[in-house]
Amino acid sequence: MKNEQKMHLQEMRRERLIILIDNLGVGGQKRLAEALGIAADYVSRLLYPPGKKGKKGISGDMARRIEQYFAVQIGWLDGLEQTGQRPVRQKAAQALAKTLPLLAWTLPLSHEQLRKGTTVHYPAMVQCSALAYWLPVRDDTMSGSAGTNYPKGALILVEPMTAGITELVSGDKVIAKRCDSAELIFRRYVEEAGHQWLKGNMPGCPTLNADEYMILGVVLGAWLP
Repeated sequence: MKNEQKMHLQEMRRERLIILIDNLGVGGQKRLAEALGIAADYVSRLLYPPGKKGKKGISGDMARRIEQYFAVQIGWLDGLEQTGQRPVRQKAAQALAKTLPLLAWTLPLSHEQLRKGTTVHYPAMVQCSALAYWLPVRDDTMSGSAGTNYPKGALILVEPMTAGITELVSGDKVIAKRCDSAELIFRRYVEEAGHQWLKGNMPGCPTLNADEYMILGVVLGAWLP
């Protein structure tokens, strides 16, 4: 890689890291440093503008660690955009500038109820509507498989169906409510042989009939502990 390309890549990583840290709010640099096991002063030096004495470059390994912490796509700091099955509603920078509430598992999940009394907010990280919200994973039902795991303590970003999602894709991770109760669950939506099911990732987790549940939202991403 030529020096000019290296400088451009470093500046891209620095500018995008600034966006991510800004979304953490007060103490963002310190929180990132603690999560990565590095000094807060080191994070500060990563943000120095080009040419400033003491500036540190963001290596490929460090970029990947930062992306993992913020739950953004691998390569995002290098200029790649978020990709996925669902249509992009906004530019990446607009999505990242947005913060969304962390909610408890209560009903009803109306837009007004979602934000009533909510004091904790986290960055959106992926393209989503202003109606989206974060939920804490309560158990290990969606953990324990060879694929993507969502262990207890992780945070999941949920896009409500009311935001304009018109259909589900087999494999979507969803929040659903049992039709005859207030029970809420986090499962994987699966279509097999003309039938719809809700399945967990944990071995031995019972398969549920999706017809007995109302899908409230689709999980767009996760922030792992």
